[in-house]
Amino acid sequence: MTHGGTKIEKNWERGWERVRREVDIPNEYRVRRGIDSSGEKRVSIDFVQRMDPSSVPKTWWGDAKYASSNYGAMALKGLFGENPFDFAKSVALVEDCIRTAGGGERTSCIGDFFGGSGTAGHAAIEMNRDDNGERKYILVEMGYQFDTVLLPRLKKVVYSQDWKNGRPVLRDRGVSQLMKYVRLESYEDSLDGLIVTPSSGDLLASHDGRLVEDYRLRYALGQETASSPCLLGEDFTDPFAYTISVVRDGVRCEKPVDLPETFNFLLGLRVEFRRNLDDVLAIAGMNWRGQRCLVLWRNLAATDNDSLEGWFVHHRVHLPNPIDLVYVNGDHTLNAVRKEGETWSAETIEPLFRNLMFEVDEQ
Repeated sequence: MTHGGTKIEKNWERGWERVRREVDIPNEYRVRRGIDSSGEKRVSIDFVQRMDPSSVPKTWWGDAKYASSNYGAMALKGLFGENPFDFAKSVALVEDCIRTAGGGERTSCIGDFFGGSGTAGHAAIEMNRDDNGERKYILVEMGYQFDTVLLPRLKKVVYSQDWKNGRPVLRDRGVSQLMKYVRLESYEDSLDGLIVTPSSGDLLASHDGRLVEDYRLRYALGQETASSPCLLGEDFTDPFAYTISVVRDGVRCEKPVDLPETFNFLLGLRVEFRRNLDDVLAIAGMNWRGQRCLVLWRNLAATDNDSLEGWFVHHRVHLPNPIDLVYVNGDHTLNAVRKEGETWSAETIEPLFRNLMFEVDEQ
């Protein structure tokens, strides 16, 4: 066709056979007459478009701010002075994705199981900054960039909104943030941390070699490695200095383990109270069964049973009340100081910790 002396190539969207079949369907087609921008008369035909049930929905966000190659890389370069991660997503893109999925609500919880460079967390922080929201975010990442990019990035974004060449431009727009990250022990870490302690004597030394090997792998190995720290085989004498031995980049090293926090997870404890009182860490909250729990952690060398009883009597008024269950690391005699009318009971942490850590849900 010709428009203003210029030839314009057009494509048919529907053939005349289909239009003839459908033209009598109510509201299927609409003809509009008008005048275009050049003043010429124009006829437009509108028709209903329906998605093919077998087709994949399509969309295209063409705004330049969504481009990872520009805005994703630029954000990291501003924060770090260089681009430490390839193909980081644009913060604006992730923000709009969150809003599209319902995350515009100020109390939304945002999850990203492929955390990458931390763009989802960055976006959540900026959205909270803009509307004083209380959005929470959960990021999961197993790559090296967690320590080198993701975590430093979120700390920087919390401190200041604007960065250039690795330096904060504005220091007056920091936000209050409680950031908590958890490292899960891998299968390889558990294997690296096994300590084999053979039993004294060898009753099978003179037997067939294959029988000896089979016995040791199937039965003896479990006993000889039972005391390994990675299997929680030792008592928690000093729970604040517990470590496991792992291999990192070919070098064996000791990594600290947060036993109190791990136990909270195992109990399904919603922590409401946490305080260090005279060298005893007291944590209280409600478990998944609705029971109110008090968890006491101590260095056994510094706080023996008599000292713990005295501590409990002295600090009872400072502890949450009522209490259904009390957990204490190491042997204890706390049940002896239970007052008349109280129904709580005290248990030792270590055996319960092991059972919860390694139990298998058969349902």
